[in-house]
This record gives sequence, C-alpha cells and structure tokens, in this order.
Amino acid sequence: MADKIPYRNDDGEIAGIIGLSVDITERIRVEHELLAKEEELRQSQKMEAVGRLAGGIAHDFNNLLTAISGYSQLLYGRMPEGDANRELMKNVLDAAEHAASLTHQLLAFSRKQPVQLRSIDLNKTVSNMQAMLKRLIGEDLGLDTELGSDLECVAADPSHIEQVLLNLAVNARDAMPDGGTVTIRTEHVTVNDEASKMSPDAHTGDFVCLSVTDEGVGMDRATLEHIFEPFFTTKEKGKGTGLGLSVVYGCIKQHGGWICVDSSPGLGTTFRIYLGLSDQSAASSADDKPIDECVLEGHDERILLVEDEPVVRDFASRALREKGYEVLDVGSAEECLEAFEREGHMFDMVFSDVVLPGKSGVQLVDELISMDPNLPVLLSSGYADQKSQWPIIREKGLRFLQKPYSLQDLLSSIREVLDQDGAV
Repeated sequence: MADKIPYRNDDGEIAGIIGLSVDITERIRVEHELLAKEEELRQSQKMEAVGRLAGGIAHDFNNLLTAISGYSQLLYGRMPEGDANRELMKNVLDAAEHAASLTHQLLAFSRKQPVQLRSIDLNKTVSNMQAMLKRLIGEDLGLDTELGSDLECVAADPSHIEQVLLNLAVNARDAMPDGGTVTIRTEHVTVNDEASKMSPDAHTGDFVCLSVTDEGVGMDRATLEHIFEPFFTTKEKGKGTGLGLSVVYGCIKQHGGWICVDSSPGLGTTFRIYLGLSDQSAASSADDKPIDECVLEGHDERILLVEDEPVVRDFASRALREKGYEVLDVGSAEECLEAFEREGHMFDMVFSDVVLPGKSGVQLVDELISMDPNLPVLLSSGYADQKSQWPIIREKGLRFLQKPYSLQDLLSSIREVLDQDGAV
C-alpha cells in the first residue's frame, strides 16, 4: 500500500515524487489464515449438525429394524422346509440386514457407534485383509503394500479400522475405471507444531499414519470440500450410497485421529489417516467358535426386561419365552424398580435398554445393583450419545448388546451373561 504526492521545484515543475509505502504482506497472510480457519469452523459445525441428524435417524431405525428382523427370524424358524413363503421371508431378512448395515454406517459417520478400543498391530490388520481387498478391487487393478518396520501398536477398534480400509479400497477402485494400482502404506510419524497445521483436528505427538493411494481420476477443490458429507457422491445413480467416505471420517474422528487428503484432477488421490499410539502391546484375538443352538436354551431363568419401544419389547420377550425363559417386561425405569421390589428381587438377570424416558439404563442399573450387588445385567442401545453414557458403560465394565440385534445375538448374549455370572 502506498500514498504518493508530486514534489515540485521552485518553478512549480514536478521534479519528483514523495511517497510512503507500507508492507501489508503479513497482514494479508494473517487475514487469509483467519478466513481459512473460519471456513474450517463452518465446515466442522456443518458436519457436526449433519452427524447429530444422522445419529438420531439411525437410533429410530435401529429400534424398528430390531423388531422387523426379529419377528422375521421368528417366523422364518417356524416355516418348514419347502414352504413357498420361506424364500420370501428370507428376502425380508436380507433386506433388513442391508438396512442395518446402512444405519451402522450412519452411526459410524455421526460418531455415535460405540468404539471398543484395544491395542492392535496395524501391519497385521492390513496383511490379514490383503486377500479380501484384492478380491474387492478386482483382478484388473494392482494392490501394493508398503508396511513400516517396527511399527508401534495403535489404540483402535479393529472392526472400525477394517471398515475404513474396505471403504477406502472401494473408493480407490471406483476412481480407476481404466486400471491402476492401489497402494497401502503404514509408517511412524512425528507431528510437530508446523505439521499440526495440516488439519484443524491435528495435534502434535507421535502417530501411526495409514495411507491409501490410487492412480485414478482425482478430485478438484470443489469436490474435496464435500467428500466427507453423507450421501454426497460423484458416482452414477445406483452406483453408491455416498456413505463410504463419511463413514471413514466418522470412524477416525471417533478414534481421536484425523484425515488429510491430497488430490488433483488426473493425478490420483491419497488419504492419510493419523492414529494415536497404544501404551500396550497388541492383544491376540481368539478365533470365533461356532455356537451350538442347544446351549442358547433357557432353563426357566427369570429375566426382567426393560424396553420403552413396544415392538422391540414384544419381540424380545416373545423370543426369550419361546426359548425357555420366564420374562417380566416393563416399559420404564420406574416400572422396573416397582417390579423388582414387588417380586422380592427374585430375578436371575436384568436386560435393559440404555436410553429410557426419565432415567437412563445406567442409572437404573446402579440402583438395582445397590439392592442386589450380584445381579447380572445386560444393556442394549442403538445409539451412543451423551445420554446413553457409553463411556460410563465401558468404565463400569457392563455388558452391552448393540441394536439392531439378531435373534441369535439376543439369545447368545443372554446366555453368556447368565453363564458367566453363575446362574443356574
């Protein structure tokens, strides 16, 4: 910025120019940074608002899907082989399972899905998924892995990290219609003050960086501004739900990490995910064992069922009674406490929803355990928000069943709680 005036000699002729200049480069830089921060804040607030909406929708749908899937499974189990309606009911079950997958993704985006952190070796996770990822992207695309040596373990939920890898692999595949290679890398990184400016969610420290790179069509700046929004997609109608990258965003945010994206039209895309280190060594997971149907049967154990959604309460009580349990079902915490006192505390376990009118399931459980310290408890919810008190559930070590749950999930969880707590 400069102000100039002419300098005249004694004859009145212009002999020069007198000027004052001020360098405003730094001011412009600061203004640009402020504008960028304001845009990041607006984007963050928009994503948070959409996330709350998505989580609320998923909560209501999970209750409905629990009932739809549960009743369908009860009916399917009563149909003899060869019944013409059996195939139709199987189609209903498949549709309910697909709908449950969509609500799971909505909850992952909105960060309302309970995260069960454990110490995992990211290199092992990537290696174990290579065959699946190769089948997913197809034989016409290459898959390379560059795994860092002596990589520290990260604190993460294995199922969520697997979901992130699957979604990024699908995104990379769809970005390369003419072929190319997907490259997955892991490495240790130290983020300093300067590097922490890469993202509003970034912070200093040591992390493991998981990156997925494709050689595809890339994205322009306008597209990059929307890629993590649910239902935003550049794909043709019917080719995708637009939830893939929003799920990735939600999962990583819920882990306390962040994502950086580098992309330009025609130059491919790289997603870099930063995850915090674990202070423990990786835990080995036991192989899942097949469940013997006979062990799911009840033996007249008394269950106090607390569920405020009538259709879910009716399904759960029907299913448990048919399997040999005695069930008393109520619709609120107050009714539960009244029944517990009226029946002289004579229940083998309590199975309660977490989000109840008036009083939460966690508060209810605290009162019940104060009356009977050895009472086995199972909590359930389709939503993990502030009201559901998921951190407290995890801290107290209470058992939890995520909605929508299947008939087998319900029976297995009930049996596990009763058996582990020494019920007859």
